[in-house]
Amino acid sequence: RKIFKAESYKGLGAWRLLTAIGTGFALSSITVGVMFSVLNYPMARSLLVYGIGWAVIMTIVALVKNIQDENRSYRNIILRCIIFSIIGVLFLLLPVHLH
Repeated sequence: RKIFKAESYKGLGAWRLLTAIGTGFALSSITVGVMFSVLNYPMARSLLVYGIGWAVIMTIVALVKNIQDENRSYRNIILRCIIFSIIGVLFLLLPVHLH
């Protein structure tokens, strides 16, 4: 209910919000890329590469921010990005005829 109200985001910094949004884009791209890959749709490889690239960028940003400011949200972002990147790389390495 309070998603569009400014007081909902009072304690969050700009970096945490931007990192969360970027991570959402990266992980959703990897998820859609995996689904496209399973269904043998075109553009699956492009979505996987795009999502993995953004996940790597978000992992680096979260690592730097976690070193500066120990925060659980950055550790969760790092863990999620690494897991999704591994899954994305596995689907990139699978031969096309196995999907």
